[in-house]
Parts: sequence; C-alpha cells; structure tokens
Amino acid sequence: MSVIRFFNLRRAALTGTAVLGLAAFSSFAAGSAEASASDCRMLLVNNGQGITAVEQSACNLGVVGNFDECVAKLQAAPASRPLGVAQSACAAANRPG
Repeated sequence: MSVIRFFNLRRAALTGTAVLGLAAFSSFAAGSAEASASDCRMLLVNNGQGITAVEQSACNLGVVGNFDECVAKLQAAPASRPLGVAQSACAAANRPG
C-alpha cells in the first residue's frame, strides 16, 4: 500500500511542477507583449503632446500584427501623427520583447 501512495505523491509532484512551469512561461510571454505596447506608447509620447485613447488602441493593433491598420489609425484624426512616427511606433509595438 505504501508503494502505491509513493507513486501517487510522485505523480502529484510532477503535475504540480508542470503547472507551475506553464504558469511561469505564460506570464513571461504576456510580459513581452506588454513591453512592446509600452514601447509604442513611449515613442508616441516622446514625439508629441501625450497620448490619447485612439493612439493606445492603435498600439494594440500593432502588437497583434495589424501594422497597416496601426499606421492608418495613427495618421487619421484625431491622432494625426506623421507617417514616420506612425511607422516607427507600430514597428515598436510588434517588436518581440
């Protein structure tokens, strides 16, 4: 009976380790995506008078890979960012952590 209990404990320990490893990996992956959106926002702040909700939304489009939509949204009113700034910000949003 004690041998069976040992194997059950071992299986539980391995399962717990796997769960913790996956949780650590997913938090690492989420952190790198957020850093990219943060890079986009900082570039816009450094090249203007702050940042609006529309510009934050554009950065989020860049993070998921919608580069053209990101640039278009940053160039349209009310953001009205120059093409070079919009392209740089959207590229920063899609750059891996």
